[in-house]
Amino acid sequence: MDESMNFWNWFKINCKDLHSEKYPNDAFNELDERVYSMGLYWEVGPGVKKENLLTISVSGRKERLHNAKSLLAKAPMLDDWEFDILKKPKANWDTLEIPNHNIKVSACKLDVCVAEV
Repeated sequence: MDESMNFWNWFKINCKDLHSEKYPNDAFNELDERVYSMGLYWEVGPGVKKENLLTISVSGRKERLHNAKSLLAKAPMLDDWEFDILKKPKANWDTLEIPNHNIKVSACKLDVCVAEV
């Protein structure tokens, strides 16, 4: 069995522990190891059409795009997961919100000064 099929078999067994609200846990550590071993990167979050989304990224390394496409071509059909390649632009990228602590920080009004040390 090839590496991508091993990955997806593992993912199907462990996907219940990979929902973004369950981060961190041991399943995420293993996800790191499995995806990084293929020279790829990942992100988990809410899906567009389904509850969860696993995005496989090449982190700007175009030579790895074929690997990412090959991996996603073998992705299983799961009821609450969708899969995509390459990270998409995010809405509200400049806002950090921690609702449980009533904290909201926006970077849109920050001034940045770069200093040489």
